[in-house]
This record gives sequence, structure tokens and C-alpha cells, in this order.
Amino acid sequence: MILQLPKEDVHISAADLGLELHEAGDYLEIQTADVDGALQRLMEKKVSLTHLQIRARTLEDLFLELTGKELRA
Repeated sequence: MILQLPKEDVHISAADLGLELHEAGDYLEIQTADVDGALQRLMEKKVSLTHLQIRARTLEDLFLELTGKELRA
């Protein structure tokens, strides 16, 4: 699953958060199989979840992971 948060809602570094963050435009994305654990970690670090979106991984996510390049529109 992908947890997606606006950058302005995350006022802590990835290292301090303890989760792997990826930038995606104006958002930060966390890829995790443990959604409950990731949410718990975000709440412990007082990250606002007001604009949180949770979605399944897409083929585009896999492409980015494998190539490091975005698909052209």
C-alpha cells in the first residue's frame, strides 16, 4: 500500500520518522505492507493525518521503483 501525504504536513525528516519516504510532486509517499504500523509511527511523531490518502500500488509505482523515471503523459 502507498500512504500519501502533502509535503507541508510532514515537518520531520525521513530519518527521524523511521520510514522510507519518496517525493512525488507536492506529496511524500510511504510504501508499506504494514499500514497500521506506519500510521502508528506517523501519529507518534505528531504528523498530521488530515490529508492522508491510502491507495494500492499501481503499475506506474512499480515502473518508478524499477527505473527511477516517470512515465510521460
